[in-house]
Amino acid sequence: MGMRAFLRQASESELAEYRRNPDSFYNSLKKGYEAMLDEALLLESVEHGDLSAEEEAEVDKLFLGVINRTAVAGPNGPDLQLEKSWHCLRYIFTGKVMEPPGMEPLDRSVLGAREIPDQAKIMGYGPVRCLTSAEVKEVAAALCTFPIVAKAKEFNESEAERKQVYCPNHSEDELIHYFGKLLGYYEDAAARGNGMLMWIE
Repeated sequence: MGMRAFLRQASESELAEYRRNPDSFYNSLKKGYEAMLDEALLLESVEHGDLSAEEEAEVDKLFLGVINRTAVAGPNGPDLQLEKSWHCLRYIFTGKVMEPPGMEPLDRSVLGAREIPDQAKIMGYGPVRCLTSAEVKEVAAALCTFPIVAKAKEFNESEAERKQVYCPNHSEDELIHYFGKLLGYYEDAAARGNGMLMWIE
């Protein structure tokens, strides 16, 4: 399925609780993700014709639920899923590929800042990172002034591939589309006074 980026809004009190009890947080996150993965695999079976007509009928409601959902919903609304665009976005924001997130708001917009310790190694691509509500507002402001149309037009797939950007085959329209989703999600979080969680699955 590849590496997909997820973002989830969280209140300051929730962030504090997650940092105090990271094991409980990760177990809850894992259960939600496993349920979504089971649904995705079931839908794949339908698409490949592996189920009988009766079995297909049984998953009709499930199908409608999945295609109308961005990702597993957290307590502050649905998660944002950036699919595989996350690395291209980070690359056009910062020019960075493998470096850890720095201090600049745009550099933190996709991968976050401080980690929530994952002692049990539940996450396959590193621990969940988070931003405070104040940092979310900084990111929202930075995204608001980012010249996405010009930067998406300048994006060079061949150069990105050479630099080992993950899944560099994103069109100009796709980059603008996912940027718009990211900007809207951060603006909503900032208006609500929420912090942010982000991870790769």
